[in-house]
Amino acid sequence: MRKNILLPVLVLLTLAPQLCLAQAMSVTSRPANIYKVSPYEFTAEIKPGESAVDTVLITNSTDQPTTITLTGVDPFTNQEGKTSYKLSTDTQTDAGLWIVPEQKTVEIAPKQQAKVNFTISVPAGTELKNYLAGISVDVKSIASFNDKNGQQVRINVRKIEKVNIKVTDNPQPVEIMTYQGAISWAQIYLWSSLGIFVLALAIILFTQIKKRRLKKKHGHSSSIGTEEKK
Repeated sequence: MRKNILLPVLVLLTLAPQLCLAQAMSVTSRPANIYKVSPYEFTAEIKPGESAVDTVLITNSTDQPTTITLTGVDPFTNQEGKTSYKLSTDTQTDAGLWIVPEQKTVEIAPKQQAKVNFTISVPAGTELKNYLAGISVDVKSIASFNDKNGQQVRINVRKIEKVNIKVTDNPQPVEIMTYQGAISWAQIYLWSSLGIFVLALAIILFTQIKKRRLKKKHGHSSSIGTEEKK
């Protein structure tokens, strides 16, 4: 019984360091300000002919310096009917053109963060409505592997930060969550994830115990039947 119970626990404990390592060895980005209306997405209300400035926060959790390239990009609808974004090397023709990073290329030291400002400039005469754009955060060569021919292949990673732009003649300030509010939201996410993990572990343990009991009961019934025949 103990062996059956400990097996799933040992599997989870064995995978945990690898999952933590994968999480630690990453480069992440998010808005420096967490907006109440859409956490972890940029949101702005801008009048035609005017502009707004925002900031993206980039964290390098790897053990190596990392080069980041930032570009404003247009969205498009892919073959599955979902929203995708153009590559940073593509020609931008819509709201992606409005986004101009203060620094296009940023070098971030290991275990460090960088804040990069960008400007959203809405052209005069732009139609009053909601627009969607993106900031392409391109991470250069954070990992590599050797192919079947022994040639080193480097992996470049791209992350898109959504930018929601409301073009209006009466722009209102977008409410930003306080530090305490942001921490509370993060805690809710953390505890929810932990709760799901504990629930999954409990289900595994319950299933193993139930199987063990059924097996023991079946074995006990078989032995009784044997004795009766005798």
